[in-house]
Formats: sequence, C-alpha cells, structure tokens
Amino acid sequence: MQVAALRVMTQLEARGMRPIPFRSSGGAGLHIYMLWDEPQDAYSVRCLLRDALAACELRDGTKGVAAGQVEVFPKQNSVPSDGFGNMFVLPLAGASVPLDSFELDDMPKEYAAEMDWPVSAPVPHVAREEIVMPGAVDVPVELETLKSALDMIPNAGDDELDYEQWRDVVFGIHHAARGDDAGLALAHEFSARSSKYNPRFLDERVWPHIGKTGVDERAPITGRTVLHLARAHGWQEPIEDDFEVAARVEAVAVGAPRAAAPVAETRDDAPFDDDDVIFVQSDPPPAKPPRAGKKKGADEPPKGYRARTEFGNAERMLDRFGAGLMYVPELEAWYMWTGVYWRRAVQVELENMAKETIRALPDEADELQTAEERIEFFKFCAVCQKAAMVSNMIRLAASDPRVVVPVTELDRHTHLLGVANGAVNLRTGELLAPDKEHRITVVTPVSYDPRAAAPLFEQTVRDVFFDDAEQIEFFQRLIGYALMGVPREDLLAIPYGMGSNGKSTVLGAIRSAFGGHAKSASAETFLSAGAGGGGSAGAAREDLLRLRGARFVYVSEPDEGSELREGLIKSMTGGDPIPARGMYAKATVEIVPTWVAFMPTNHRPIVKGDDHAIWRRLMLVPFTRNFDRDPDVVKDPARAERIAAELAGVLAWSVRGALAYRAHGLKPPRSVAAARDAYKADMDLLGEWMDERCKVDSGGAASNEDLWRSWRSFAEQRGELRFIANSRALARRLGARGFLQVKDSHGIRGRGFAGICVDDEVDFEGCDLG
Repeated sequence: MQVAALRVMTQLEARGMRPIPFRSSGGAGLHIYMLWDEPQDAYSVRCLLRDALAACELRDGTKGVAAGQVEVFPKQNSVPSDGFGNMFVLPLAGASVPLDSFELDDMPKEYAAEMDWPVSAPVPHVAREEIVMPGAVDVPVELETLKSALDMIPNAGDDELDYEQWRDVVFGIHHAARGDDAGLALAHEFSARSSKYNPRFLDERVWPHIGKTGVDERAPITGRTVLHLARAHGWQEPIEDDFEVAARVEAVAVGAPRAAAPVAETRDDAPFDDDDVIFVQSDPPPAKPPRAGKKKGADEPPKGYRARTEFGNAERMLDRFGAGLMYVPELEAWYMWTGVYWRRAVQVELENMAKETIRALPDEADELQTAEERIEFFKFCAVCQKAAMVSNMIRLAASDPRVVVPVTELDRHTHLLGVANGAVNLRTGELLAPDKEHRITVVTPVSYDPRAAAPLFEQTVRDVFFDDAEQIEFFQRLIGYALMGVPREDLLAIPYGMGSNGKSTVLGAIRSAFGGHAKSASAETFLSAGAGGGGSAGAAREDLLRLRGARFVYVSEPDEGSELREGLIKSMTGGDPIPARGMYAKATVEIVPTWVAFMPTNHRPIVKGDDHAIWRRLMLVPFTRNFDRDPDVVKDPARAERIAAELAGVLAWSVRGALAYRAHGLKPPRSVAAARDAYKADMDLLGEWMDERCKVDSGGAASNEDLWRSWRSFAEQRGELRFIANSRALARRLGARGFLQVKDSHGIRGRGFAGICVDDEVDFEGCDLG
C-alpha cells in the first residue's frame, strides 16, 4: 500500500499538487489530503485525482489498492446549503497520525502542530459534459403497473433517495423488464428527477452489469421490490379483471395510441455528478380515467365500506389491529406493539387476529338494507371461514403501507436504550415514555430508575479492584461505553485473572441487567484452537450473525493455548461491516458491529502479531484479587443471587457510566496500559530468543542460515515454531525490528543481518536448516 501511495503522490506532485499523507483513523489505511487557498471546482478536482490514479494503473473505487481502487473525494459537484455530501474523517481522528512524506512512516501526533501544511496549485478547470434529459417514455402495457408505482416513489428535492435505494429501484426495473430498452427508458425517467442524474453512469456502469456480479448479499431484488417501496408511499396496485387487461393489450396490438407518459421536468441549474445517481421525486401521477362499465352517477359505497374480497378482509384486519402491527419486508417478519416495545410476532398470533376479524364480519350485516343483501353477505361470511382465506388475509396485509416498515428503521436510535418501562436517553440519562415511533425491538426486562441503588454490587466492584477509585471509575465508563451501542474506540476488553477474582459475578450481573442488549458468543468466534491460527475476517459465519444488534457481547472462557483471530478482531473493532451467512442461507449479509466484546479469561490468548494495529485494540482489565486467599475480603457463596435483586441499580450504575464516558471518554488508568505492555512482553517470543540465543552488537552480523537454525532450535524446544514458521518470516520480523539486511559483507557470505550475532555457545547439532 505504501508503494502505491508514493506513486500516487509523485503523480500528484507532477500536476502541481502538494499531497499531505496521514494514517487513516482506523489505523490500517492511508489518506492523502490537498489544501488550497481558494475554493476549487469539485468536478475538476475529481478529474485531476482520477487522472493521477490512472497514471498509476489505479482507478476510483472503494475496494482497496489490492483491487486496483482508491477512493476519491469529493464525490459531489455541489451540496445544498441545508444538506450534507459524502463525508470523510479529518486528520488526527482515532488512530490517524502524520506520515513522513518520503517513506510514509508514522510520526507522532504532536508533529502535526509543527509540520508544514503546503498549499496546492489551482486545479485546471474541466468543462462538464452536457446532460440530456430523457423525453416521454412510451411504456409497454406489461410495464404500466410498474410505471404507476415508480410515479409514487419520491425522488427529488428533500426526498431524493440515497445511492443504495436508487440502485435497488433500478435493479427492480431491470428484473421486471428483463433488461430490455423499455426498462432502461423507465430507469432514466425515474433517475432524471434527481439533482444528481448522470445518464452515462446509468448506461455504462449500472444497467449492463446488473445480474453479472455474482450473488447479492441480500434477498434478490425484483420488480416486487419497487412495488413494496411504492406501497410505503401510498401507492395501491390497480385491480383489473382479465377482460380489461385483454382489451387493453388487444388495443395496443392493433395500433391504438397509448396514454402519454408525464414528461420529467428539467432543471437547468441542477448540479450533476459523474459518479452518484440519486433518486427523484416525481409529481403526483395524473388521475386515472373512470373504470369502464361504471355507471355515471352511481352511488358510492358508504364511508368505511370494505370490499367482500380477500383484499377487503386484509383491510378489515388492519382496521381492527393495524395500529399495533408493523411488517418488515426484508426480514419477512411481523412485529406487535406490547405497549413498551415492538416484539416479533409468531404466526399463530397473526392467525388469531385474522380469525377474530372474520368472526366479527356478521356485525356488518346490520348496515344492510334488504334481506337479499344480508343473505348474500352471510354467504360471503361462510366462504371466509376457509383456511386459505385466513392465510391470504395475512399475506395481503403485509403489503399495506399502513404497516410496512423498512428494516433500517428498527432500533436506529442507538442513543435510546430499550428498558421495561420505556427508553433511556443515554445522552441525558432521562427516561422517555414508550413510543411506537422509536421502533425499538430490543429491551431489557429491567425497569430503569435513575435513583435505584445497588449497594452489594458496587461493594463487589470495590472489592474486586482493591478500592482503587481510578480503576473503579474507569471500569464504570467502560461498561457505559459498551451500553452506547457505538463502538468507536476499536477495542476488545479482556478482563483477566486467576479464579475466585469476581469476574463472573460482576460481569454476570451486568449481563442480566442489560437483558436483550447482551448476547453470548463462543470463544471459537474470536479464537482458534492452536496451529493454523487466524481464521478469515471475511468468512461466512453464522456465529457472527447472531451478534447483530447487541451492545455487550460476553465471550465464553477460552482454553489455554488458544490463539486470537487477529484478522477478525481488527475487522470487528474497526467499524467496518463484516460479512456473515447463516448455516443454510445462500446469501451473505453485512453486519455493522454495534457491540463491545468482553472476553473474561484466566489464560490470556496467544497473540502472534507484534504490530501496533492489533495491540492497540486489546484492553486488559486486571482482576487480580483472590477472594479465597485474601483475608481482607469475606467470600459470600450467595453473593451473585443477592446481587440479582439489585439489577435496577446495576442498570442505573451502567447508565451513569455511559454519561461519564460521554463527558470524559474512557481515560484508562496506568494499570491498564501496564497490563497490556506486560502482556505484549509475554507474547514476544522473538525478543525472548534474542535475549537467550543472540547478541545485539552494532559491529557484528549473522547469516540467515545461522539465524534460522538458532530460532528453529529455540522455538521447537518450546513447541512454538508456528509463531515464525520459516526463514523468510524470520527475516521480515528482524527487519521490522530495525536490523539492517546485508549481503556478502560484514564478514558473512550470502544474505544476513548486521547488528545481531548468534551466540556461539549454543549447540545446534541435530537442527536441520528448514
């Protein structure tokens, strides 16, 4: 990555730019910034940056350097005064530090206060391509229903869709139209309502590639996706009998003119992007002509009338129960309002609602005027008793806009913590009354009372940490940070210490107080059993799928000798989505971590890596008191059961921790940093080998062969050869420690390292060069 970044910086400098490199906020990537004294045209800047990338055989994209892509900002040509564009993290946030411009080595953050911030030359102006707005679309009969649905989906002004929503609509059009030109014309008409409409992007980078990029990570996107979205905005599917449809198809076949489609309004002053395409909100669709066969002046049905059909029964069911129901299409799940939160419903509950609706049908007979009408109505009531009518009511109700809620609306207010008596605002500590509109689906069964006390729990915490106020306050902030549901600190908490130290008692009480916000995970999710190590951070994992939506994840006790899945830990604590898949599922989904993992252990897991990226994520919390042996504390076998009566106080204590975290941050004490340093030293097998088997001597040198023989002998005696399994890996690790690689010099033949010698007293007999 550094090599590619240096090449890009060279190309930018050749174009008059003064690139300023920084480490990314996550610590694993690079950001290159440019500064100007005057505003620059965003489109021209983007063209210059892409030109520099092209000279390095790279292109704009988000897949990373390994895929030949580097993400370019700005992404928009302009941003409304009351809106936001695509944003990026500023320098020095998180793990971001300045980088040396020559080698891209990390510099201390303090260097930023003294470094030069060079100004780049003005960017040459590049004229934008003229956008030609599409004209009216001649819609085939078979796509008219889709067209009417598209007309109801807002996609302009304040209601412009984001990129993913727009993409789903276009994919749905493509599926319904089987990729033909009529579908593409509809996609252009829909997209042209947006201020970011880019016909070339749609023609060249989206439409031709739909269905050719492998299995999507979500459920398949079809024309029904568009219809679902339209129903959420009040669209109702036109109901026509077979004769009406046949007549319209025949009319078109013999040359009758189709109804003219509404022309999209063009905007001369709208900014157009060459990357993003946005959704547009159309004007309300024109009123439909009266149905053929309806008598002019015919009596309208009475107010509240529902048709004697399955559609009518679905509407009746929602008239009766709809205020307490919502349906999430992406999950194919119904939710019921309990009075406090939205609980996932089971099928029998929906069936009971449908049955109650049907049982109440005879009540409508009172409004009928004649015996004949009542007889016909009771015949309809009898037909409704069939099982198919019940199941169809539920199925049809699922598409009613009164109850359809997208999955993104569920639990999206992370600052609201669902509790048994409402929701806690974690920004203020205030208890809010239950509100359906919050869409909270995860709660704890514990009621929140800010005045609730937990004297035994708090005494236990004081006992565990030897009454160290600094350590106790830090631990409370750490628990409060986990409760927030926004794990921006990028850490894995490892409470450690030998048995009878209070870990299980304290963390168990916290898990119980958190209720549904806490989930358990097997140690195998985060650890491997030994040789073979790592595990892929991007593998499809059902165990990760279970953690979706959690705030506090309790990891079971790992076995001694287990190795940390370092790639997964970096991915899980870096804020990026993690791919996961159910055991029998075909599609992979992405999970955005909302949790902090706590891995209590008596045996700290093995960490093979020595890079800063993994060690900065590990936060050790020492639990070193032994309640069995320490005479200053009284062991109480029933302590956990007694604390269980204080869960309201434990919850209030945790909320106070969240407020303290918001005010002060984590601020770990020195003991936590010291524990991590000691842990890292214990894991430094290479350093131990250098101390025992080598001499660090500025005037000395050793060949790669001698160094490998020495290391292999040392590691095999300890059964730890997997830490550095071959001579190339050893050479990389020695180079990372600052030793100079040499060849045919310093008194050695072949390749080796200067500044280090192998101890001649060590006997390598029987140790083969591998």
